[in-house]
Amino acid sequence: MSDSQRSDRYRLADWTVEPSRLRIHSERLGERRLSPRAMSVLNVLVDADGEVVKKYDLLDAVWGNADVSDGMLSQTVLELRNALDDDAKDPRVIETIRGVGFRLIPAVESPGDTEAPARARSRLPLISALLAVALSIAIGWQLLQPDSPDAGTDDDKPRLMVLPFEDRSPDGGYDYFAEGIADEISIHLARSPGLRLVANRAVLEFADQGLIPDDIADNVSADLMLSGSVQRRDETFLLVVRLTDVERGEEVWITRFERPAGDVFAVQDEVAQSIAAVVLRGQPLAPRGSPTEDLSAYDIYLQGRASQRQLSPGATAEAIRLFEHAIELDPGFALARARLAESLAIQGYIFQSGEPALQSALHHAELALQADPELADGLYAKSLALAGLGRFAEAYQQVQVATQLLPNHSDALFLAGSLAEARGDLVSAVQDYSLALRLNPTLPRTVALGRLYVLLGDRTTGLQIAERGHLLAPGYPTLYLAFLMLFIDDDARAEDLCGQALAMDLPRSRNLCGFIALASGRRSDAQELLNADWENDPRARTGPFTFAASATHLAMLDENPEPLLADSEAITLSKISDGNDHWSLRYNLAAVASLRGEADTAFEWLDESYEQGFRDVQLLELDPAFDAVRKLPQYSSFVRRLEADLDTMAAELGLVR
Repeated sequence: MSDSQRSDRYRLADWTVEPSRLRIHSERLGERRLSPRAMSVLNVLVDADGEVVKKYDLLDAVWGNADVSDGMLSQTVLELRNALDDDAKDPRVIETIRGVGFRLIPAVESPGDTEAPARARSRLPLISALLAVALSIAIGWQLLQPDSPDAGTDDDKPRLMVLPFEDRSPDGGYDYFAEGIADEISIHLARSPGLRLVANRAVLEFADQGLIPDDIADNVSADLMLSGSVQRRDETFLLVVRLTDVERGEEVWITRFERPAGDVFAVQDEVAQSIAAVVLRGQPLAPRGSPTEDLSAYDIYLQGRASQRQLSPGATAEAIRLFEHAIELDPGFALARARLAESLAIQGYIFQSGEPALQSALHHAELALQADPELADGLYAKSLALAGLGRFAEAYQQVQVATQLLPNHSDALFLAGSLAEARGDLVSAVQDYSLALRLNPTLPRTVALGRLYVLLGDRTTGLQIAERGHLLAPGYPTLYLAFLMLFIDDDARAEDLCGQALAMDLPRSRNLCGFIALASGRRSDAQELLNADWENDPRARTGPFTFAASATHLAMLDENPEPLLADSEAITLSKISDGNDHWSLRYNLAAVASLRGEADTAFEWLDESYEQGFRDVQLLELDPAFDAVRKLPQYSSFVRRLEADLDTMAAELGLVR
């Protein structure tokens, strides 16, 4: 079906596709939205009319002259498959032709067609509309590519992915041991700044989807692939490791170790050093000592790592138990203590269990760093705990050191981005977020980066990046995408996404969705949500930086607002005195003062929030708490200051606001 023949609405299997509205619909699965990039790829496949479309033709048609990698194309095809409920192992819609490209399987029908339309004669027209989309997004997407000067020059750095090693033990049951050895080798290699190591979590995510190793390599744009197997027998183990050149499909290095169990650390170091010699043209890796002499403690530690990687509340609690047991066996096991601190910080900050877990995380991280001051895992755990406790400036200092020691740690890089954003350094935030996403293409927490692009003037790229997280892992990305929809005036989409987030009972969803309802003029919905958050969720009073805001905005809907404003003010001042230095506390106090009619005080607090890193002019312009001061000269002056800073940072990133 050629571009001229294809209508603006057509049928594809059991889906109705509406390209101009960027949406698809089926009776069974309902409506789903596609990013402009994904819709462009789909339309190119449609125009090929069942013929195979080569990768470079797709890249040329959709991205034009933008220098993007095969990995970006693979990620877009993954987005399409997820939206179309397709399976790469048993495709019904999009077939991968290994080493060549992609083919659309079902016939395409226009509305009212009774048979498949005639095949188009042209091979692959370069659709002008697609090129327009491509050119509009090219600048933004280049920031996510390895050769972008703004994101750091990585073009000469090989990308290595490490597959989970296979357990071939006679009795089985040692998956955690095999995967743990692969993980520890990865961690050792991640210390090299001359290598880009694909995040293990991304590899595991694709492996769990049933993709074969070659397809995983395509999805993460890997140049090299490390695989292996482990057999464990009594007091010995057999390890076979292979390094494969992905493009040529050839093994470039293979080795075999049969050693006593006590040599496991020496073997891990030897494997990492050998790979460095092959991949990094002889650049040596710093030797890594044995983390413990107690092999039972190490075995339990590896079980804890297996649980920790699952990143769920239950698995995190199990990881904490296992790490504590490992430390009981060897109190000097600093790496286990650092992992314990990380799991406690995840429990307290990510899963919002509260301050006791965060204080315990900080305690164990500091003990680990006393034993090894350059233990990057301890520095990351400490920064995560400090962020959860609201000590953002300290957290940023710690995570910057951690990322210097572990330049391939995607989670640490993402945390560095969020802390840079909190300090008002949006350039560093974009760069850190972007590198984290290149190392882990399955990372769903992309709304933060998308929000920054929108704030810095590139709405098209921002929306594509933000939507990606929601498609990969509905949950918190859904909630924060709803918040972003408010800022681009898509109130209906924001309300729909809030409905999904509320149905999942995500912590603090009532706070954010209550604000969305208030800013959208749905006062009764806002009052119900904000009241439920303030009255029923203790985190409304104790969270690191979103507490008390529900009381401030609820006061706007109450006949007697002062008690709520007084509570919000008292709690916020208390948290500031405890050392919480996030800008949102001063911002909240400015909102309280504005609602009281105390304009001078409101601008004093806004100035302080600016000094702490506040740059979100869109939030300020939408927040109804500041309606009372919008016409004042001080307000216009403050907005101009924010706009000037954003213009400067956008220009530094090659964007135009």
